[in-house]
Amino acid sequence: MKQSLSIDTKRIKLFWNRVPLFLAKQSFGVILILFVASLIIGFFVYYNYLVLAQNKPIDSADREIRFNEERFEELLTKQQERKTRFDETDSRVYPDLFRL
Repeated sequence: MKQSLSIDTKRIKLFWNRVPLFLAKQSFGVILILFVASLIIGFFVYYNYLVLAQNKPIDSADREIRFNEERFEELLTKQQERKTRFDETDSRVYPDLFRL
């Protein structure tokens, strides 16, 4: 005998309609559960970012930092070109409304 795997949508809809009512009736317990859950999540975030970070060796200190002068010169020339283009544009002078 085969059993069909049909989903009873009426029961699911009835369940999801009852959830807000249940949460409203048991609001103190729900708030306590959410508060404890937030404490647990906060503890794990604190532990990961402070305690574990202090025990990890720093990898970036081993690498040498180099300054690429050619790239810096290109950046300066592009910035100078933009500045000259901006200065060359004719902008309209608007009258001062607060001056008589």
